[in-house]
Amino acid sequence: MRRRMLIVTVALLLGLLGAAPALAAPTATQSATMTGIEISPGFVSGATRVGATFVGTSSGELPGAWAVTVNYSPAALGPNVTNTIVGGSWYLAVFHDGEFDGVLWGDLSSGTVQWNAAGDAAALDATLTITGGIGNFSSLQGGGGTFSGQLSHRTFPPTIDGTLTLTH
Repeated sequence: MRRRMLIVTVALLLGLLGAAPALAAPTATQSATMTGIEISPGFVSGATRVGATFVGTSSGELPGAWAVTVNYSPAALGPNVTNTIVGGSWYLAVFHDGEFDGVLWGDLSSGTVQWNAAGDAAALDATLTITGGIGNFSSLQGGGGTFSGQLSHRTFPPTIDGTLTLTH
């Protein structure tokens, strides 16, 4: 009983004095507006399309250049089709005021691409994980985010735009 009372007393004193260790590091949420084009439709492997590749630029809190490869199933696109994202990878090089800030990268862990009735435009929602970074992002430990946007096959090359939100 005395031992428990001593532990509680020490914990309370440390808390009152501000000496208690932090329970968790604060998180940061940053967002960017993304615009880009499809540079490769990828290839079909069984029921999955592998390596559909997009590149573009970003603005907002994470201004820079990005690239993403997406794997999805079923492999075919079309009217009212829903493709499920089954993998992929992404990279974002960030520049503030013309100066290199760093690079973030990671994996696509899930998501959907929902094509319209004409099969020429889709709503895209993806979940991302952050697996590493360099520069100002070199000490980044985990995190993830989302991308929500539109994919259009109404022009050539196909275009993509939306919002990236990262939490780390």
